[in-house]
Amino acid sequence: MSTENTKRCSYHIKQMITDDELFSLSEYCLKNKKWKFKNYLSLSPVEDWFYKKVNPFYDKAPPFHQDCNVQSFKQMQFIYPNESSKIKIPKEIDGSIGRCIFELAHKVPSTKIYWHLDDVFIGTSENTHTMECFAKPGTYKLTAIDELGNEISKYISIVE
Repeated sequence: MSTENTKRCSYHIKQMITDDELFSLSEYCLKNKKWKFKNYLSLSPVEDWFYKKVNPFYDKAPPFHQDCNVQSFKQMQFIYPNESSKIKIPKEIDGSIGRCIFELAHKVPSTKIYWHLDDVFIGTSENTHTMECFAKPGTYKLTAIDELGNEISKYISIVE
């Protein structure tokens, strides 16, 4: 059977990395660096987050070298709220209104994340990226910005 007509797996990439395998590189930051190619499984941040929990041998591409200034690929992704942007706030045992809980996955979990709800800062997270907050029913813009300036946001509706 010939492999000439087979399609390349869309989940694998051939990445330029430093010889010590500590950093990924792009064609814009190769100057004065020794590098090589290595194949990696390339998943979205959420797929990455779930996959590494069940596969201890998962070897993902290292972060980009600081000289590369690469922000063109997705660094983080919301886990919750997911595609459904309606959030029902639970009531506590005492009848009081509970908290909203937001969660995201980042390609480099140790990166600090700054959370905002309608441009109001609500806190930071590191390693485990969850954030709790009290919010009244309504429509809000949830924004997460990492320490490198990468940003994601989505509109959510909080209902009773």
